Amino acid sequence: MFSETLGDFTHKADGDQAPMDCGELAHNKSYRVFALGFGGLCLSGADAQSKYYLHGPPAKKTECSNGIGLGSHSVVYSLGMDDDSFCFIF
Repeated sequence: MFSETLGDFTHKADGDQAPMDCGELAHNKSYRVFALGFGGLCLSGADAQSKYYLHGPPAKKTECSNGIGLGSHSVVYSLGMDDDSFCFIF
């Protein structure tokens, strides 16, 4: 689903700054969906949007406490589609 690692923010896994930095990296490649997972890896890909929304957006939106994902949980963000982030396991 997220075939490309855009950056590694594990060394400065800041729940406020990492999503902004990762979003900028995704935006620079014209990607609309990106994820922060595994404690700060910035993930996306050319087909991330179509694969993530293959069955529509997640039915239940979950408040994510840390903004960067931990363990098998990632926080998925969308650029320009809505203002919410989703906790997602992949």
